[in-house]
Amino acid sequence: MKPITKLWQTPKELTGEGKKFYKRHGKILVAEGRLCELQKDAFIHMCKAHHIVTMCQSEIDLYGVNIPSPQQGYKKNPACAVKKSEEETLLKYFIYFGIVNKDGIELEKPKKKNEKDKFFKVVG
Repeated sequence: MKPITKLWQTPKELTGEGKKFYKRHGKILVAEGRLCELQKDAFIHMCKAHHIVTMCQSEIDLYGVNIPSPQQGYKKNPACAVKKSEEETLLKYFIYFGIVNKDGIELEKPKKKNEKDKFFKVVG
């Protein structure tokens, strides 16, 4: 499918940070030829995920990670779980659209220690 040459009109369901993200990153992706007509819904969903992440972060900044609970004293702010979930979604979209390189994100698996290293020092 051919890449689009002009960014679609901003959807009405996008507000706040999602709308800013749409305009800012949409222009870049169109200029680089990374958006086609079939990716419209995915791009809009990525913008919504960005909006949710920023809203959750502002709530965490305002109320903190732990919030008062009538039964237990304190509990974890639900915005933390929502933010983590949406960050994972956002990261998948970043990889999909080529904004972030997948190879640069993957964490290295810890190497298993060799049991012999406890007793013998490897020379050379």
